Amino acid sequence: MFQTFLNKMKNKPFFSIIICCYNSEKFLKQTLKSVENQSFKDWELIIIDDGSKDSTFEIINNFKNSYLNNKIKYFFQQNKGYASARNKGIEISDGEWICLLDHDDLMKFNRLEVQFKNINQNKKCKLFSSNSEHIDQDGNFIRNQYSVFNPLNIKDSNENFGIKLLKYGCFIGTETAIFKKDITKEIGKLDLNYKFISDYDFFIRIGLSYEFFISNEILSSHRIHIYNTQHKFFQSGIGYLEYSKLYSNYLFKKRITLKNRFVILKRFFLYLFYWFARKLLNIKGIKKFYNKIKKLT
Repeated sequence: MFQTFLNKMKNKPFFSIIICCYNSEKFLKQTLKSVENQSFKDWELIIIDDGSKDSTFEIINNFKNSYLNNKIKYFFQQNKGYASARNKGIEISDGEWICLLDHDDLMKFNRLEVQFKNINQNKKCKLFSSNSEHIDQDGNFIRNQYSVFNPLNIKDSNENFGIKLLKYGCFIGTETAIFKKDITKEIGKLDLNYKFISDYDFFIRIGLSYEFFISNEILSSHRIHIYNTQHKFFQSGIGYLEYSKLYSNYLFKKRITLKNRFVILKRFFLYLFYWFARKLLNIKGIKKFYNKIKKLT
């Protein structure tokens, strides 16, 4: 609380919300509105425009002009990828805690209020996350994230969260993640070598060194649609290949036990197989044959 008091004395926000944009005109207004409607008001918003060529700037500028103070920061860069954009956001942030939000996702009105309470009640934790709902491009409900896999049900509670993330996959939704800014001095920022899963790698590195707090409360909405980067990377197969690369990078880390190395190795080969299968399905003749077979079944 003393650090929070100092931040207020220096007129610094408690949260720095970072949104990275690239040709985001379709959903950005809704995302910005969800930030504006937060019940907890001690925040700044940092928007990193990663080389957009649509009306993203106009949308941001109109939103920014509605505030007469320095609550909104805007930075434009040539397209370098979202990892670079997130790192820039962290670099220019003033908040004690970094709040992540993708340009097409939404925050529930009480997200920051709830996570502010979580932070003050769990002093040892450096990353906070929660359940979220998945919606389609029109905002229709699909499912809750934890209905597929609930990390609160993991029984091997003695293992740190970095190991759990490696064993069970990325159960931290970026749209709910908040972390202490100063931990980046030790673990570094997002790894630019990953085009798609740098968040996942970043969360693993945090989990290997620090405690997490995970809530079952639904605090955000994650939008699933054909326009997002995730869809494109998996359709091309690059997403699966990146997962294989990540698991291979953690195979021989000192803090990984022999037992867990076998689990990671299994995931490595699994995603390598997914990548190979996707590359085959992207071959025109095979894809056409596969679609015909699929219609018959």
